Formats: sequence, C-alpha cells, structure tokens
Amino acid sequence: MSTRFQHEIVTRTQPLSAWVHLHDSKAPQRIAPHWHQGIELSYTLSGHIDDFTINGRDYQTKSGSILVVNSQLIHSVRTINTANSCALSIIYPYDYVHRLYPSIEHEVIAINEPAYFSEQQSAVYLDLQGDLYQLALALQQSTAYTNLRIEALTTAILQRLLIYFTTAKASSGVIYGKAPQIVERIQKITMYVNQHYTQPISLSDIAQQINVTKNI
Repeated sequence: MSTRFQHEIVTRTQPLSAWVHLHDSKAPQRIAPHWHQGIELSYTLSGHIDDFTINGRDYQTKSGSILVVNSQLIHSVRTINTANSCALSIIYPYDYVHRLYPSIEHEVIAINEPAYFSEQQSAVYLDLQGDLYQLALALQQSTAYTNLRIEALTTAILQRLLIYFTTAKASSGVIYGKAPQIVERIQKITMYVNQHYTQPISLSDIAQQINVTKNI
C-alpha cells in the first residue's frame, strides 16, 4: 500500500517575498507529512518541538534551534507539550531563491547538524539566531515600516544560509529516492505549475518547459 503525501503550494505573505508566520499556539499540534517546492526554515524561539521529521530523520528542537527543510523533502511536525512554546517559520518560494541564486538547483542548505559546523559556521549560526529573533519582534509590530523591516531580515537570513551553509546535493547525504536528474525535472515542473496554476496548463506546455516529449 503506497503512502500519499500532500503537496502544498507556497503563497507569499503579501507584500513580502516569502511566507512568514509566528506560531504561538499552546495546544498540541500535528502537521501531517507533506512537501512543497519552497525552502522552509523553522526557528524555535522558546519551548521545544517534540518531533520534527525531515526526509525520514527525526529532530527534537529547543530554544534557539534552527532547522531547514530543503525543496521537495517530505516533512511533518508533532508537538505534545506546547506550553510557553513559540516558533517562527519562513518559507522561501523556490522560484524566488532560484532567480537570485541559480546554483540552488544543484545544492542544499545543510544547517540541521550544528555538531559538524566549522568555527565560521558556528559564528554565523549565532548571527542567524539574532536575525530570527529580530524578525519575530518585527512580526509583532505594526508600523509604516514593518514590511520593510521584515523583508530586509528575511533577505539577510536567506543570504547567510546560501553563503555559509550550502553544499552540493551529491555530497549532502540527502536521499530523494530518485535519480538527481529526475529530482531536477520534478523541481522544474513544480516551479512551472506553481507559477501558472491559475491558467490552463497542458502536458505539452509542461513538456516544452523541460525539453521532453509529453509521453515520458
């Protein structure tokens, strides 16, 4: 019996370039296994997450923990005790990241294992924690400049991730379950569909985008 996972379309938090959300629910939460094209960052501000599963790997977070879910990876969240817990989520649309940094097509962001960081990465990790804390504060404000502040912080966070924590997919240890060329093809198809889902799309349109026949 095959397992079906929900595909989630990432919608930007208007007028921002990314989806940004502050989670402060004190009730137990469970987010079912799903995947999306975007690159997701989770930051635990306080409390903990009991089980954050990414690509079959289980993580338990604490205050200050940063996790990144790379594009196309199945992930889920389960939290039992959420008293005094608060977490921040950012999802960067893949087309946005790809437009600014085309090399992401062949790379992943590797930040989920701080024990293996270089000295420089450890220092940058502290900078990221500071940026994410400032972002959480900005999300709780409402001024004429709030969106500018949020946009600047999310861009700075993405820049640090791409400069200091990217590694080649081939050497990352990430298992997609498919050949790399198939994963890249799926990424291109998903990106095209996400950009044009409000318009009529045919198999021929998609095939033309990835330079194959519609029968493949």
